[in-house]
Amino acid sequence: MFESDGSKAKAATYTKADGTPNIEAMYRTDFYDDVVLGVNRIMELGAILSSPVVAGETVYVASADGNLYAIK
Repeated sequence: MFESDGSKAKAATYTKADGTPNIEAMYRTDFYDDVVLGVNRIMELGAILSSPVVAGETVYVASADGNLYAIK
């Protein structure tokens, strides 16, 4: 299983013990500014939103935490 750096660093903060999202931790209120911050928190987790690219024996993926990963 692959985890992005953002997921390794912040997943425990924004997920419950069973691995499901902790919405209350991400979105503190329903005010616009808090919703924007909540979206940023989700993006910091490093979700893979792009299609992978395969070159030779390496798979490249970009994550929402701003990293490009080369997985061999």
